[in-house]
Amino acid sequence: MKLLLWISIFFSLSALASSEFTRLFNELYYNEYRAQRCGENIRDLLTHADAKSLDITDAEVLVIRNKGLTVFGQVNALYARTPSLQYSANERNWRFHVILMKGNFIYDFDFGNQPTVSSVGQYFQKMFFNSEARSRFKVDPEQKKDDYIIEFYNPIKYLRGEERIRKSISLREFLKNK
Repeated sequence: MKLLLWISIFFSLSALASSEFTRLFNELYYNEYRAQRCGENIRDLLTHADAKSLDITDAEVLVIRNKGLTVFGQVNALYARTPSLQYSANERNWRFHVILMKGNFIYDFDFGNQPTVSSVGQYFQKMFFNSEARSRFKVDPEQKKDDYIIEFYNPIKYLRGEERIRKSISLREFLKNK
C-alpha cells in the first residue's frame, strides 16, 4: 500500500514539474523569442528553468544537421514559425536547428505559430515530413531520415556554454528508438 502511495506521489510530482516547464516554455515563446537564434532560445529556456529550480537533468539538447546535399545541405522545416505570427506556419531552411527533448517531448520555439509541445514522433512528422505542406524543394522524407543527423548535448553543460557532442546518430536511427 505504501509503495502505491509513493509511486502515485512520484508521478504527481513529475507531472507538476513537467507542467511547470511547459508553462515556462509557453511564456518564453511570446516574450523572449529571437528569430534565427534557436540555440540561444533553448539556452534561455534552460537558464530560466535552472533559475526556477526546475529539473533539466532528464532533458537533451538536440542539434539537427543535414549532412547530405538536399536543399543545399540545409535543414528543411515544413511547419516553421513565421515572423509576424499572422500567417500559417510554413517552410524554412536553416544551416542547423536546435531543439530540446525532455522525456518523449520536444520543445521548439520555431515549431508553428503558437507554443506547442509535441511527442517526438508527432514533432518530426509535422515539422519535417509533412506531405501536405507547401515546399519548394519536395525532399522525400526517407531521404531526410538518411541525410539528417541528430547531435546530443548535455543540457547542463549546454547551459554553461560547454557545448560538447555526447553522441551523433542519423535521424532514421533516432526515430527508430522513439
